[in-house]
Amino acid sequence: MEKSNEAPRRAKVLWTDEDYLAKLRYGYLTVTVAILSFVGLLVMNYLLLDNALYIKILVTYAKAYRGFIRTILIIIATIIPVVICRRNAVIRPVRSIVFYFISLFVWGLPLGMIMIAFPQVIIPAALQVTVLTLIFCSIGMLFKKDLSSWGSILGFGLVSVILATLLSSNFLHLSFVSSLSYYATVVIFLGYLIYDANIAMNLYPEAKKVGGLCLVSILLASSLDILQDIIILFMESILSDNDLDGDDFDSFW
Repeated sequence: MEKSNEAPRRAKVLWTDEDYLAKLRYGYLTVTVAILSFVGLLVMNYLLLDNALYIKILVTYAKAYRGFIRTILIIIATIIPVVICRRNAVIRPVRSIVFYFISLFVWGLPLGMIMIAFPQVIIPAALQVTVLTLIFCSIGMLFKKDLSSWGSILGFGLVSVILATLLSSNFLHLSFVSSLSYYATVVIFLGYLIYDANIAMNLYPEAKKVGGLCLVSILLASSLDILQDIIILFMESILSDNDLDGDDFDSFW
């Protein structure tokens, strides 16, 4: 009787382990897509830096940050394609994939600005951020527990940092806020790497269930969340050691 009960228990453990390994493989695939997208954006920007039209777009994009309201509008415009990509991943996979590539273009613009300003530090910073991504995403995926409760905490921290930075740059002009916001941003987005990788891994059962093109769109949408974390950490690592001329806003608008 003991032996007959032991066999089902072993089978259950084996199934659970196999299920977790499948989720882990899916999670690492999502992280890999995010890293490859990041590298692809760097290569694309490098190839386009000789294009006069693209340089004009980058200059216009940079000038748009010269105002408090315009900066807020750009942040919103940057987030919108990502939200549409995520919201349509299951119900309209083709639309989701289209907005995935639109999001890549939008997030590629700040990378182009950085590459023009600091070409000598691009490769070391990219390698550093890639290693951090692999480490912290691995931490997130090694947690079998669902970490979705982290979302509200990280979101609150991020909004607080953005508001503090914008208010200091435009109104208060406190130098120590810049240092604090840098460290806070790094901590928050390292947390987001853990959170987003964990969420991506736990989406595997749903992605497997719907299958087909929806599986692809769900994976791409999840990779986009991780890609945003990578890009922001990459920019922070460069801008923390270098000063851009005219960081302060020219006006409220």
